[in-house]
Amino acid sequence: NKDPQDGITTLNDFYRKHMEKNAKYNDKITNSSKTYKDIINKKQDLMNIGINDISRFYDAFKSLCSMYNELGDETPDCEKCSQKADEFVNKYNELNNDSDITRNISFIQILSTLFNDYNSFKSYRAEKCSKCSNIPSLPDIKAAQFSGQDNPESLVYISEDASSSSSIAIKLIPALFICSIP
Repeated sequence: NKDPQDGITTLNDFYRKHMEKNAKYNDKITNSSKTYKDIINKKQDLMNIGINDISRFYDAFKSLCSMYNELGDETPDCEKCSQKADEFVNKYNELNNDSDITRNISFIQILSTLFNDYNSFKSYRAEKCSKCSNIPSLPDIKAAQFSGQDNPESLVYISEDASSSSSIAIKLIPALFICSIP
């Protein structure tokens, strides 16, 4: 949902209202010594992103999640997965070509996560479904010029503490919930 709900206009507002006092976010993440709150606390620079802004990334994350779902079954639907991959690549390219996004260091971090998670998915797909055709590659992130500390080159291909196959769920799935609050 792109409109503020009950005073929630940023990720930080959502965190304070729905996650901060929720004990479940203090549970350790599978195969990690970290909790969701640990990860969120490391990403404070992303917490002031507005709902309107984060909702621009929703379709890309939804496509990426759908691709994993298509291959998660006993009999993976490779054709449907390929369609979702094409949707994802189109949405990623649209975001990557948007100068409002490529001029914002926080948005570049989100694009970087999309880029890394998509490439992790390609590896997962190769293992899970050998008969599937290749899915397209992504172009590098088109970052605008930054100065000093805000250099996106130091952000674009960051390796995260959590495993790459679960990084989408760990870092940004809560943002999807913001977009879907009734």
